Amino acid sequence: MRKLFLLFLRNGGLLAFGLLEVISLFLVVQFNPDQEKIFFNSLNNWVAGTDAISQNTLDYLQLDTYADSLARANAQMLEKLDNALFIHQIEEDSIKRTDWEQQYVLTSAKIVDKTVSRKNNFFILNRGERHGIKRNSGVITEKGVIGVVVDVSKDYAQVMTVLHQQSRLSVALRRTGDFGALVWDGDDDRYVSLVDVPKHVQPVEGDTIQTSGFSQMFPEGVMLGKIEEFDIEPGSNFYDIKVRLSEDMRTVKYGYVVDNLKRAQIDSLKAGLGE
Repeated sequence: MRKLFLLFLRNGGLLAFGLLEVISLFLVVQFNPDQEKIFFNSLNNWVAGTDAISQNTLDYLQLDTYADSLARANAQMLEKLDNALFIHQIEEDSIKRTDWEQQYVLTSAKIVDKTVSRKNNFFILNRGERHGIKRNSGVITEKGVIGVVVDVSKDYAQVMTVLHQQSRLSVALRRTGDFGALVWDGDDDRYVSLVDVPKHVQPVEGDTIQTSGFSQMFPEGVMLGKIEEFDIEPGSNFYDIKVRLSEDMRTVKYGYVVDNLKRAQIDSLKAGLGE
């Protein structure tokens, strides 16, 4: 009690001044309409600003939740596209009947680790065996192909990206239907090379390169990039084609793991042929 008394004694003048200031402000606001409006407008602006800062902070903290939710919604939308469905079309006595069956299902995943500047680059996804992820599944985004799952743990998956010297994807020119293989030379992470395109084909700068559908890892028609330039060496039967990737491998944060529900049947038939 003595310390409290001494505190008031030492700071009494300051406390009295503060109290008088509050009383004066109250009287000015209470008995002057103009000052009252100014005070409450200022108070409302301050409260609104504080609420906005609080909401922005909350939204920022919840960005990962929003992004995960959006990725799941996008996966469901991509599963409804024609190239993700298996079409049963039967013609009997001039009557055509078409049934649709899901062939590809997509699982959204966040990229939690990555490399892009090495000769052989990998991504790590935060989805694994307990989420239904399997080896040799394709990985795509809304913009294009990322790569192929090569290893899976309980909660994570390792993806060999298109920026890997062992990556070789079956692709096609959307305009002509001609196909080739997409490879990477280990140089610029923005570009890959399209090989095995014969010289009788007539590519054009700007042609879209997409998945061919011959691989069981991806639906047909998923974009990979566009032709930026091409030439053919004298005496060669194949073009050298430079393709700019549609997906920026440095900034991409989310992907979708593709599961082909019909793959086991196709693999069984291939095994019967001795492949």
